[in-house]
Amino acid sequence: MQLDETEDLVPTGAIPKGWCETGRIDGWGHDLGSEMAGQLSDELVRIVSLVERLFFAGWQKIKIVTDHGWLLLPGGLQKFDLPGFLVESRWSRCACIKGQSKPEVPVVPWYWNQAEYVVVAPGAKAFRAGVEYSHGGVSPQECIMPELTVTADGIGRGLRSPRVASIKWKRLRCNIEVANAQEGLRAEIRTADGATVPGTTKEVEPDGQVSLLVADETLEGKKVSLVLLSTTNDLLAKSDTTVGG
Repeated sequence: MQLDETEDLVPTGAIPKGWCETGRIDGWGHDLGSEMAGQLSDELVRIVSLVERLFFAGWQKIKIVTDHGWLLLPGGLQKFDLPGFLVESRWSRCACIKGQSKPEVPVVPWYWNQAEYVVVAPGAKAFRAGVEYSHGGVSPQECIMPELTVTADGIGRGLRSPRVASIKWKRLRCNIEVANAQEGLRAEIRTADGATVPGTTKEVEPDGQVSLLVADETLEGKKVSLVLLSTTNDLLAKSDTTVGG
């Protein structure tokens, strides 16, 4: 079963199996280059938070995998000159051979079709200039992937992850109902850029009810997110909404 980290993560079935995606490490790398390093701590906290939520929802074993690694070099990887007439198309770390061309670079068979071949940039070089973050080659950093298996060991058994059950607006007042509320759980409204709307952080009542008032009238009609936070400030659930309904 596919799981959505913004919804209930409770396992179902006699022998439950599921999967979900999280994190933006690769996206940050392509967008920010070497500045991606500044985002890694937050991304790791997000992944750990999701693992904890899965345990509290009832899952007992979680395997953490990724599809590839990367090369990262502030200032850019050294460029390797690959004549354009030898390839059909190119990316920073690999290229498709044109016809029977024989470029003077490593050649490997394409995984999905062994009759097709691609060339890869040697060492930690790139076929394009100014590239700080890249993947697609055959270096150990790009190809050797760890698999982390984490077991609950009794953590969270019988508990369910908090989730937003309903959101009802009365002008600028947001009335929320939370399912599976826990002690110390807090609700908060955030703008599209992730900033907390002043005055909207409040602890959820034991019965799952909480009411938040948006004092800034200019936010009416704007898209925001309602988030649920643990006592350690971990993001447990998120639901998008519009101020005023």
